[in-house]
Amino acid sequence: MAKRITPSQAVAAGRARTALLVAAGLTLLLFLVPFGRFVAWPLMLLSTFVHEMGHGIAGVLVGGEFDSFRMWANGSGLARVGGYSGALARAAVSAGGLVGPAVVAAVFFTLGRRPRLARLSLDAFGAFCLVAMVVVVRNPFGWVFVGLLGALCLV
Repeated sequence: MAKRITPSQAVAAGRARTALLVAAGLTLLLFLVPFGRFVAWPLMLLSTFVHEMGHGIAGVLVGGEFDSFRMWANGSGLARVGGYSGALARAAVSAGGLVGPAVVAAVFFTLGRRPRLARLSLDAFGAFCLVAMVVVVRNPFGWVFVGLLGALCLV
């Protein structure tokens, strides 16, 4: 037997659908207006950071070593991970770059619903950024961006 959807569930689903469409429209608009790329630039850098950290953390989880992380102002990045072997480990490290941002977003969306948990998650992410800056970041632009990101999260 199919579950019945209550009116409040229907309203919530409609709001979620509307929010998704508005967010997608604003994202497209950022790339069409002249100054949009400038506004989107920090978000692109954040995406690169989380993507490359996903590769690195996945590498550590399969028994490898996260050797270094580099990122550049054009939004490109590189995570060097080594010391693991096997096709499954290689696949996990490759997938880590795709899964990492989704996991981080899910955690922030979940914890961001409560002010205290939102503050704790920002503090934890800020501390993670500062540790990453010292342990794996290996270029000047990466140090500046990751350091500023960590500091901003901790403020």
